[in-house]
This record gives sequence, structure tokens and C-alpha cells, in this order.
Amino acid sequence: MVKEDRLIIGESWLKDGLKKDKTLQIVYSIAPKGRFHLGFVVPLLKLKKLQSLKRVSMTIILADVDAFLDNEKCAWNVREARCDYYTMMLHQIFALLNLKDIKIIRSSSYQLEPKYTLELYQVASIVTRDEAALLEGVNLASLLSPLYFAIDHYHLDIDIVILGEDMRPYAEFAEKVSRHRGQRPRAQILLPVLPSISGRKMSASDPEFHLDLLDSPKQIKQKVARSFCEPGNLANNIAFELAKYFVLPLLDSELTIERSEENGGNVRVSSCAELERIIVSGCLHPADLKAAVVSEINRFCDPIREHFSSRLKLISAAFPNKKRGKK
Repeated sequence: MVKEDRLIIGESWLKDGLKKDKTLQIVYSIAPKGRFHLGFVVPLLKLKKLQSLKRVSMTIILADVDAFLDNEKCAWNVREARCDYYTMMLHQIFALLNLKDIKIIRSSSYQLEPKYTLELYQVASIVTRDEAALLEGVNLASLLSPLYFAIDHYHLDIDIVILGEDMRPYAEFAEKVSRHRGQRPRAQILLPVLPSISGRKMSASDPEFHLDLLDSPKQIKQKVARSFCEPGNLANNIAFELAKYFVLPLLDSELTIERSEENGGNVRVSSCAELERIIVSGCLHPADLKAAVVSEINRFCDPIREHFSSRLKLISAAFPNKKRGKK
């Protein structure tokens, strides 16, 4: 279930929890700081695998409060429209991945309650500013974001948290807070982070380099074409990582890389290890790998683009031209 994941905090507790006859509460949190991109789909593919467990309850948190606290990347007055856009996007992906019975909640629906606010004050009294300084920026609000993340673990009675490996400091902070508050441990599964075209992590606030699910087929092709993909080299190979973390898990079967007969004919790949061997051997041209990756990404995005083509007002409301709205 988790053998390919980079890191699991609380692994021993996870193994014990799987043996018990109880429903496991699994949560994946998304902060709606910008456009919905391909990187958000990787954890959803993990949720699809976890659905095979007998007793699970899955929830996606739209962390709208966190998105506001992080330098107001989601202005308070566009929060409702932004969350509506993310909710609609998630339902489209649920249908494509055959994900069922996943709840979507907004963090503002419970984080602004008096009981939660009191818990926030109590946690603030036991951590230092340095411990909470996990976000860039100098605003006091950024110091609150890790506290909200940590409190969610026991406020929502979560058993398993799904997050990207770039969130490890948050995971470790939450674990420390839980111990201070006398709470039971939680398992935190840290997944590989999908790279952007620039090689940095794919980020909602970096639209020039992330792969927006509403990008046109031409835009997807142009972006992937600009990415680093050296013959015979796996290091920082963006097309390979897109295939490894998105395309192959999505297909759950063979990936066909089309080539002309004079270049060796089509290549069929059924595993990441097999793709690695082919790339390292130098037998696969980067252009052929990129074309296969682009084809599968566009195949996945086509029905999403179609659905949103008649919902342009929602997109405009979720992403107004002004960088900041009224507080």
C-alpha cells in the first residue's frame, strides 16, 4: 500500500491501526492558493489505492484559511468562488479516477469556531516563533498556518494524513504538537512532489511552469517541450518524473510510446523500472518520451477542459484580475 512512498511518519502506528477493526480516517488537505494543477492529482492517485482497504473514510480539506494566511494568496472576498472552483475540479477528477464516497470540507467551516480558536491559543502558548516559522514571509499570519495544520490532526480525529514530501516540516511540527497536547500519534504519508517544467516543485502560485488542468493541448505540449530531458539521464528528467508519478500510476497498465519504424517502432512500458532501463540505455529519444507524456496528460485533461468551457464566470470569480481583493 505504501511501499513506494518516500517517507511515513508514524509507520509503526499505521501498521497497528491497519490490524484493528476500525474505520481509518484519511485526509488530504489542499490550500487553494492558485490554479488547480497536475501536482494535486498525485495524492488523489494515492487515495485511489487506499480505497482498496476495507474500512476507510476519506476527506479532502480545502484549506481556505491557510491560503488566506499565506500572504493572502486567496483573498478573503474570493474565497467562496475559489473553493467552488476547486470543488468542481475535484468532482471531475473523482469521476475520471472512479473515486467514490470522498467528502470535501472547507477549513473555514470549523477553524473559526470558538472551541477551535481556544485550542489555537493553547497551542500558541507552547510553541516558539522559530518552530512555527515554516512559511516564507514576515507576516504574523504565516506563523498561524502550521498551528492550524497540527490542530486539524486531532480536532478532526484523523488517522492518516496524505501530503507531499515538501511538507515534512509541517508533519514533524504536527507530531510534536500532538505529543505536547497528549494526543495519540497519527500516520503521515509523505508522497513525492511532482516537478514543474522548471524543475522546482509544481506550485499553484507558479503558473508559467506548472501544468494547469485547463491549459490548452498546445500549452501543455509547449511547456513539456521546454523541460529538461537528456538522453540516457534520469537525474532531473522532467518527462521521466511526469511518467513515473502521474502517467504510469494513472494508466495502471502499459504506456505506449509511439515511434516510427525507422526509429525502432513503438515501445510499450508496463513499469517505472522498465522505463528507467530504456532511458538509461540511451535507446529512447527525449522527444518520443515527451510526446507520450503530453498525449496522456491531454487525454486526462480533455473532459475537464470540456466541462469548464461553459463555466468561465466561475473561473473569473475565483481568479479576478486584481492580485488582491478586499480583506
